Amino acid sequence: MDAIKLEGGAPSRISAAKAIVEAGIGVMGHVGLTPQAISVLGGFRPQGKTVASAVKVLSFVTVNCFCRFYLVCPSMIRSCSVQVVETALALQEAGCFSIVLECVPAPVAAAATAALQIPTIGIGAGPFCSGQMGLNEAASAAAAAAAKNEETAGKPSDGNC
Repeated sequence: MDAIKLEGGAPSRISAAKAIVEAGIGVMGHVGLTPQAISVLGGFRPQGKTVASAVKVLSFVTVNCFCRFYLVCPSMIRSCSVQVVETALALQEAGCFSIVLECVPAPVAAAATAALQIPTIGIGAGPFCSGQMGLNEAASAAAAAAAKNEETAGKPSDGNC
């Protein structure tokens, strides 16, 4: 294994990143929305509607700012910005070779990118990251259409793709 992507920025994740790097395996950090870990929160749905669930959200994903899903006030954006930048810096200090910034506001991604000495990869994080990963629903539709075309190859067409 050459490298892994490690989601989250809780202290235990920072320690894990450092240990993995010290074991000789590269680590790409990932802050903001962390989709591979979202199952712990019950899926992609509104979080923090009760005190108990808010505590669960805050204890599990300290820096997850679900900015795509909520309207947030400017003070929350400032708080999110500080958390994302501090977490990204901690992951850099732990030895990560790059950081994915997912679903954070463009100014937050710009601040993190400016603060770091390693590249940032943005996913829905605006144009200011070192690089971009494009996720497009049309790509999924194209893959489904290709699979359908494979199933019907050599059969008469009904004129619909």
